[in-house]
Amino acid sequence: LEALTPDSWAELEFSDGTSLSLAGQSAVTVSVIEGQKVIRVREGQLSIDAAKQPAGRPLRVITPSAEAEVLGTQFNVKADEFSARFVVNEGLVRVTRLADGQVEEVAADQVVVAALERNTEFSAAPRRAFVETWKSQLPRDQLQGRWEPQPAGLRAIPHLWKGDTNDPVTPVLLYSAVLDPSKGTLPPVRLAGGTRVVVRGKIDRAESIHLGFGTNRRRGGFVGKYSLPGGIKATPNKDGRFELDLSLEDFKPTRKRFPSSPVGHEIDWLWVQTVKVDAGLVVESVELKR
Repeated sequence: LEALTPDSWAELEFSDGTSLSLAGQSAVTVSVIEGQKVIRVREGQLSIDAAKQPAGRPLRVITPSAEAEVLGTQFNVKADEFSARFVVNEGLVRVTRLADGQVEEVAADQVVVAALERNTEFSAAPRRAFVETWKSQLPRDQLQGRWEPQPAGLRAIPHLWKGDTNDPVTPVLLYSAVLDPSKGTLPPVRLAGGTRVVVRGKIDRAESIHLGFGTNRRRGGFVGKYSLPGGIKATPNKDGRFELDLSLEDFKPTRKRFPSSPVGHEIDWLWVQTVKVDAGLVVESVELKR
């Protein structure tokens, strides 16, 4: 099961009521072996709401750097080839770091990061209190794009969007930069009414910029995606730079099933992109301010 672009999503539900939501650029393999569910996460963002599992057959989640066992809980996973982040909202998750076999039990309202490097910290920590303002730090917050240190910025890279897994469309070429506002053990970012979304960057010529973000319920799983309908024209100044200052209320749900407003949600990832054309888009910063 793959979600190929930042604005993709997919959902899967098992017969026992266990469900998973796949969001953003993600890839997982799902199997059931002798009644035991096994989810292998190659990369991406995954939200799991696990019903109580049979005795001796916990749900297993395997990433390149860690393995988790779950009997019944709600938690979120964000993984790439180097590390995995587990945020537990309900219940208890047992996480094994594959680099050395070390095991950590992660309870509700705790987070743990398991990296491939043995000398990195691997211990469950209380989930920090949410914040309502945020300014990106690049390349720390990079999820997708090419980091360019001089001048500092995240260059949008090409990829094909084929629609959501359950709603395919004719492929569209996108150039995207994607950021994670709460990477690692950073506090969650809650969207408040009246928030301004400010994007600064460089672009080769005047072009329509498309922005959006995915959200989770507060202390919960995936809830929706929101974007700026039709995009907005970015016009560079004499130095090739642009600034967009938008209201949170300008962003609308990408599907009717999503709540009409993201206020009160926690932002999980956000994208800045051009459609069909390479306009030399480089994102220098994104800010959420009141």
